[in-house]
Amino acid sequence: MTASMAGAALGAIAALSTAQDGRSPYGPVDEASEAIRRVRAAMTHRPDGSHHLLLTSLRQLRDDSLRPLFERLVQTDHWTLQLDGILGLAEIGEGRVDPMLLQRITDPAERAAAIRAAISLDMVRVSEAEEMLRWSDLPTPEQVALMSELHRRGGDVDPARLATIAASAPPEVAAEASVMLAELGDAAAIDLIAERLRRLAGNARESAIVAFARAAERHRCKDAVSPLASFASAPDATRSERLACLAALLATDLDVGLELWTGLFESTSSNASRLRTALLLLASEQPVPVETLALLKGRGEVLEALAAAATAIATGDDRVEAFERILSGGHRLSVAWAMTALLEQPPEVASPIYVSMLESLIEGRLAAPVAAIEAASRLAAIDPDAMAPILEAAAERDEAILEALLVGLLSSEARDAAGRLARDTIGTGGRRCDSLAILAVARTGQTLSTSDLEMLAVAAAGGGRLDPSLEVQAAWLYLDRVDRIFDALATAAETP
Repeated sequence: MTASMAGAALGAIAALSTAQDGRSPYGPVDEASEAIRRVRAAMTHRPDGSHHLLLTSLRQLRDDSLRPLFERLVQTDHWTLQLDGILGLAEIGEGRVDPMLLQRITDPAERAAAIRAAISLDMVRVSEAEEMLRWSDLPTPEQVALMSELHRRGGDVDPARLATIAASAPPEVAAEASVMLAELGDAAAIDLIAERLRRLAGNARESAIVAFARAAERHRCKDAVSPLASFASAPDATRSERLACLAALLATDLDVGLELWTGLFESTSSNASRLRTALLLLASEQPVPVETLALLKGRGEVLEALAAAATAIATGDDRVEAFERILSGGHRLSVAWAMTALLEQPPEVASPIYVSMLESLIEGRLAAPVAAIEAASRLAAIDPDAMAPILEAAAERDEAILEALLVGLLSSEARDAAGRLARDTIGTGGRRCDSLAILAVARTGQTLSTSDLEMLAVAAAGGGRLDPSLEVQAAWLYLDRVDRIFDALATAAETP
């Protein structure tokens, strides 16, 4: 891939976050009014769900100035607006959802969906789970989900309530209740649910076995090992059943899991299936023996590269070279595994790999340009000094690459470092680059000069050629800096 091709590819990727909305950046524009219009659009429910995308973007700011906006959303009549408000308040607070606010969502099915969302975002602790489990209209699947969270966090779960659910709920729901019962000491619950699952057929059997396997994996249930091995080895097991059971076994009993994995891997003739099986093993977060990894060798370049990287992790050998081999190959699933695995590596290992990726991107040699945005985000957090020359080189070589790297800075956990790096790029790229850069600066505590505010106002008004999800961030940050937030909320309150 040449530098121009890499730039074009990254320009397309960055456009997903920085596309124009069709409004002209020229002519007389009242920036504050335009910023207020964008905030109002985020607070207005739309059937296509576009309001949720805008509110999700605002929530990502994690800015306490948004509190009155989120409180206003909680008071609205539509549950999706209410949910964004509830989650937003949790995110700028202690990270815990308020059950009393969830009760403002009056429809049980909609409230159940809200509970699932809060659990998935890790916002439900012991006290919240206990309070919600006292609600009389809580659907059975959400009862189990909350009890699972309660058990995972060391809370007390009612065995009698679990037993009732295990005996009467649909198989997919009863499966997790049975796993938790086993974890509480009732080993017979596993035998009962396993026999129930064996009597099922077709899609119902597959869905229930997959649910059982995932519950066993989540709770690391040792009592489930025997039925999991039986389901995985059954001649009529579907591939989904085998892989789900195998993932659970690798998490709960590595020896049994490795034995079954080896058999499945060796019996697989399709290269694609063999790769998925290999990635299942590598994603298990278990210490895989080097002799098992050796089975991946001699099976093609992709598996060879995976084996080399996993072996380097296990032995502490040259991980930089091993990871670069995967990333330079550009195989999507392998790159995704490598980027996940890099999160577990120390900065002194990860940093040179990210630098190499980004240098290869600028030189047109990186076969996985999508990963470069994430690499920029991470490098800014762990080694900002190494990121600065990358940005300088991108500005000299290709504006589209600079745009993509700035998108990466906007997603970095190290906002102050990202803001400092972004500020140094202002004036080195085009209008869109400057808009991305000033947005990164505004998300920090840096003082904004008059020219900074003008640039932010242009981005907020649509003249920075940003995606609407970033324009609404610019709009809010601009209104906050010029003390117009309550004007925006008052205007939004007038929206029908």
